[in-house]
Amino acid sequence: MYNNEVYFPQYRANFENNSLINWKNIIKNLESKTYTKKSIIVNQGENVKYLYFIIEGLVEYTYINEDGVEELVEILGAENFFGLQSIFGKNPSVGSFIALQDSKITSISISELKKYINHDKNLANELLEELSKITNGLTRQIFEQRLNAEERVEETICSLAEYYKKHQKFKDNKIFIPFSQSDLARLSRTTRVTVTKVLSKLRKSNLLDTVYSGIIIYKFDKIKKL
Repeated sequence: MYNNEVYFPQYRANFENNSLINWKNIIKNLESKTYTKKSIIVNQGENVKYLYFIIEGLVEYTYINEDGVEELVEILGAENFFGLQSIFGKNPSVGSFIALQDSKITSISISELKKYINHDKNLANELLEELSKITNGLTRQIFEQRLNAEERVEETICSLAEYYKKHQKFKDNKIFIPFSQSDLARLSRTTRVTVTKVLSKLRKSNLLDTVYSGIIIYKFDKIKKL
């Protein structure tokens, strides 16, 4: 993996911890709200009135195209902003932001945001840097042409495991990924049959185990080498 960012055919998983030193000093004093899994935070077409910051959890950014098909654009982990378009333009949200799991999120109104930026130009610079990362990250990658369906599943599991290794406490050095096989199939742009096949292979190698609420990784380093 490259800088903890994994690029897939239609979306990227942005799990990289951001510096955002000045913003974090502000955010730590703000109230947060917990969104349960599958809760819609921002709807496509909705006027975005806040800048959002993920404290804990995962948020997916989806887009319904002209044919009415939902496409997954990006997955955002902890310490990431979303809703930046509300700052640099007045257009409605081009997609929806949905809690991929129970997530703790704080928000700043646009009016408050402008006060902060006018007071400290470093805050504006940090937001511009974040916007640049998003623009660069959403560029289609050659990755989509060199991985088959099974490899995409393995890469999805690996990237999620690496994220949860940093953001959860699980005894005996195990890593728990709270997603069903159907969830993994959607994230990997493949079928549940393919996911089942990959999980069966990894389970036989004693690298992981499947449980009702997700999968448990036993030997992350070996899976990463795949």
